Amino acid sequence: MSITKEQWAGIEESLKSHYVVIKFQYQGTEIAVTRISAGEGKTVLAVWFNGKTHCAWGIPGSDHFNPLCELFWHKRTKSLYSPKRIKELQKAYGKRAAKRVIPNIEAKYTYYMPYFSKASVLVRQFRRIEGLTVDDQQKWMVL
Repeated sequence: MSITKEQWAGIEESLKSHYVVIKFQYQGTEIAVTRISAGEGKTVLAVWFNGKTHCAWGIPGSDHFNPLCELFWHKRTKSLYSPKRIKELQKAYGKRAAKRVIPNIEAKYTYYMPYFSKASVLVRQFRRIEGLTVDDQQKWMVL
């Protein structure tokens, strides 16, 4: 049974509290969302698969890549070279020579992180997933 609009609103409100654990089911996998500390005075929402997480799961092309990360984790992209470094190279060698020497100077890579800074961002991403369920009888833990 899919999650209703009212349930999503309740889930989002629950995720805003300081101590929360919400468990979803997706194709036989338990997806748990908890709020954890990410530094002094900062918390984030962490996504766990069957109670585990591993940083290599979020790197496409890795031997350990988990396809569930594309659905449930936060997508991040990063340039291989910073804009400042690109300008320095282009100034030193010229635009054409820099492109010839470093053909992937404008390239970016993508990876997935199991952390969300806001509940609304997590809910917006999770709402798009077909087949995601939450147990109606389960009262998600809000302390």
